[in-house]
Amino acid sequence: MANTKLPSLLDRHWAESALAIGAVLIAAVSLWVGYDTMHTDRMLLESSSWPYLEVYETDVMPPDQTFGANSEGLKLVVANQGIAPAKIELFEVFWKGQPQRSPWQLLASCCSAPAEAGGAVPNDTSLHFSSASGVVLPAGQRIAFFGFGQPQSAAQAVKTLRAHLGELSFRYCYCSVFNQCWLVASPFGHPVFNPQQVSVCPRSGSSWETSTPT
Repeated sequence: MANTKLPSLLDRHWAESALAIGAVLIAAVSLWVGYDTMHTDRMLLESSSWPYLEVYETDVMPPDQTFGANSEGLKLVVANQGIAPAKIELFEVFWKGQPQRSPWQLLASCCSAPAEAGGAVPNDTSLHFSSASGVVLPAGQRIAFFGFGQPQSAAQAVKTLRAHLGELSFRYCYCSVFNQCWLVASPFGHPVFNPQQVSVCPRSGSSWETSTPT
């Protein structure tokens, strides 16, 4: 009798062990599948929240709060060509490698205009500008951060700047709503299609400002 019961006990022991091991494997696989699904879902969500900034020049732009109705002249804009909002945390303008902190400083550097407020376009409405740093730019939208709305009052400055746009360069950093951030440093007219991804945007003392100089 003892010999007939011993195998059945061993069989039951191994069967219970196999079931326990199987349950652990199933739980591990379920956990991995759940994690992989969550990771995939997050990647899909992040890819659908991808901003992309580009800087370019335009002669005519639609009416907006900065330039008014269909102003003609030279405008420099930063546009969000991506599919989600961009949080612009840093925006710098350089002329021949030197930081330009204001529209007046850029006019003085590029066009031999006085650096004081107004410069080549004193006390009129031809010089327009806006800040780009600290702005949330929706997808498909753009900001005109520098331009002339009435070129007749500053025709030479417009002509000079347009002829030497290649001397301009930019450094800017922007983030998605998920705090994925990208840093771009590029000459004017050379878009960066695969910008450097960074954990956090750098800080700088040479950001483009729009306050009137004193």
